[in-house]
Amino acid sequence: MELYEYKVADMVAGRTPRGGKHALADLRQHLLSQELSAPLTRRLLSADRTYRQWRGAERAKTRVEQGAAPAGTVHNPTPPRLSDLKPQPVVDAAQGADLEAWRNLNLLAWHTEIRAKLLQLTRDLRHEAERPTLRVLYAVTENAERSLRGVSARFAVPAAQDPLVSLGDKGVVADITENFAELLLTPQGRAAVLYQLSQIQENPFPAHPDEELLREQLEAAEREHLTPQAREELMQALRARYPQAHDPHERPAVREAAKRLGQMLEPLLSSLPSGPMPHGSVLYGQTLSAAGTEPDPYSGELLIYLGSEVQDAYWQGLSLRWQEMGKNWQLQVGKQVLILYPHLGHMERRLGISEGTLILDIFYEGDYVLLRRQGQPLAPLGPLAAGARAAALLLDPAEDYAYLRLARATSQMLRGSPLNLAALAPETAEKFRQATPDDLQQFVRGGLMNLLARVAPTPPEQVRQTFADCAAALDIALSRAEKLHEALHNAAHSPETIAASWPLSHAASPKIVSASGTFQSFALGSDPLNIGIKGRLITVRRDYKNDLVVLLAGMPSMVLKDFSVVRLSDLSILLVHRGDWLAVAGVPHAEAEEDPDAQLLA
Repeated sequence: MELYEYKVADMVAGRTPRGGKHALADLRQHLLSQELSAPLTRRLLSADRTYRQWRGAERAKTRVEQGAAPAGTVHNPTPPRLSDLKPQPVVDAAQGADLEAWRNLNLLAWHTEIRAKLLQLTRDLRHEAERPTLRVLYAVTENAERSLRGVSARFAVPAAQDPLVSLGDKGVVADITENFAELLLTPQGRAAVLYQLSQIQENPFPAHPDEELLREQLEAAEREHLTPQAREELMQALRARYPQAHDPHERPAVREAAKRLGQMLEPLLSSLPSGPMPHGSVLYGQTLSAAGTEPDPYSGELLIYLGSEVQDAYWQGLSLRWQEMGKNWQLQVGKQVLILYPHLGHMERRLGISEGTLILDIFYEGDYVLLRRQGQPLAPLGPLAAGARAAALLLDPAEDYAYLRLARATSQMLRGSPLNLAALAPETAEKFRQATPDDLQQFVRGGLMNLLARVAPTPPEQVRQTFADCAAALDIALSRAEKLHEALHNAAHSPETIAASWPLSHAASPKIVSASGTFQSFALGSDPLNIGIKGRLITVRRDYKNDLVVLLAGMPSMVLKDFSVVRLSDLSILLVHRGDWLAVAGVPHAEAEEDPDAQLLA
């Protein structure tokens, strides 16, 4: 395995491996035919993925360099410049394909979510007295569909007991809701819905186009030489042919229902996917701006370009493999094999499967597939929050960065190396004090990831004893070893549960976070987010590169990673970020908790 990894590294670096390319190919086939352990299998998949990506890039380069000149051109023996070899139209087209797939599939996933929410909403609205909101929903749907077909005549809000609408039938209500949700899938449909909703608020009961004709027929019936009973029967028959006039006392109730429906739609439409495509959004994407090379283990969704040279991935504990089948794709998710038919309509290009404890929604379009895990949207923040707490301890400068020195010593012992006390002495902490906050945090992040990789598979009692032994060797208090062991154990095995503290709207600004150590979550939007914590104001906003930036008075701006720690005089501010969610906690320093005067002076 090591030989294969070395040979692949040589090829990628532009060096010919010993034995040549044929020896590399033979070794690859040998390894692929073996039954390997799980760690070796992961190493093989990683190295093989790198090899196939390199091979695909070399093929693409060869195709560009050997491209035939257009008919009628004269061969130029001058060697082409590098700029001449750039297939600019192809890059632009690929970038457009990645971006279009990213937008369309996220829109399809969004539509699936709001469709489910609307169905639940309308089930609840069936219990309203006189069902005014459902009647408005029906009129909005009918009028929006008519306007998209070019029909200008408006349909009035139906009467409460209109037998032709049957809003008491749950099947009818479900069909109306499906049609309404379908309108929200396109910009034209959304615009039509909002316009018709405003029209109903202005005039719930527009005049029927045949109302004047009915009036003339009733006047003619009055002039007929009939008995009073026959005349009344004729007039009733005429009225039955046309919609009856609405009770004017219903107008305020219907307008209020239209307003209420608009308020219900606001959070659904505000969650519409928007903004630029983040870097690395598409696994194996066609362009550098979109291409990711490894699935994000914390993310609840994965978008894959199926047409790449690489045709496998490992995500959420699942092995993913795919291959082309004519115009279709075969996708294997764990033990399940699915056939994707890109020619189907958008409502049919959705699948739902369960694999083990996971429930996945699958959306696809062309050569792209989006897998989205169902469940708590804040769940991916849990492991990050636990990791941020451990990082905050490692950044504590007390006793010459005792926690950080203890963590380094434990990492050495867990990997079987002898303890190097000279490299862990208190004097070595000077380099940590001299480092910039960004450099120190980067160092701590790397060390934490390495240590967690060793703590996770090791029995907890063995890890606990190793921490205690290292603390004794470094003359560090056992209480610090216990505290650090607990934080690392939680980060490796017990991710935190973070509740949705703030909805997207109806929250004050700035949003206040207590310094109690509890994480509070926020839904991120397009506007800057202001957070107040113990007298400080933190602003989180996106910069021109669409990166999240943290601004705090007196400190340089900081690009927010998946988790970051801002250490102040009396507390550490922990920030964790994934997707459209941010969680923030203020953790007081132990010395500030013990010394009330320190809090007043901070």
